[in-house]
Amino acid sequence: MTPLHILALAQKPVVELLQKLLAGFDVARTEDFFGSTVLEYLSKNPLEEGKHATRWLVNRLVGERLPFMGLDRCKQELLAEEERVVRASKQGVSSNDEVQCFLDMLMELELVEMLSLLKLKLWKKKLDENLGKVKQDSSRQSCRVGCGISIVVQHVLPFLGEQVGHT
Repeated sequence: MTPLHILALAQKPVVELLQKLLAGFDVARTEDFFGSTVLEYLSKNPLEEGKHATRWLVNRLVGERLPFMGLDRCKQELLAEEERVVRASKQGVSSNDEVQCFLDMLMELELVEMLSLLKLKLWKKKLDENLGKVKQDSSRQSCRVGCGISIVVQHVLPFLGEQVGHT
């Protein structure tokens, strides 16, 4: 159990302490011995301090990841999910299931971003290989189709799924 987990279990978690402790941990993925994350513990706290800490942590997680997301669809989905979790927390109906749904969605969006970057990198490599030949849009499109992403995804996706907890 990390100091963050212990603080999250406190009856009245202090956001300022959370901020100082967060420097060394990936809050979304760090699990304790029981397999629970800091956000899951915070969401179980019925007091206003726990709800406030939950909202703050959700906002922080989204704020950290949003600038690095290239796909507008992923950004919109993440912002909508953040708003839903924060609204539920303010109304006092936040549950562990909602927080787990948020964390799962966060991991899925990161997986989509990884695959998108991989696809772009493979396409660029194919374009670089055919630099002299590619002049028209149709040739660029054929490089995109023939860049080998289907083969790579077939072998990479199961590995990435294991890394984020999906099989």
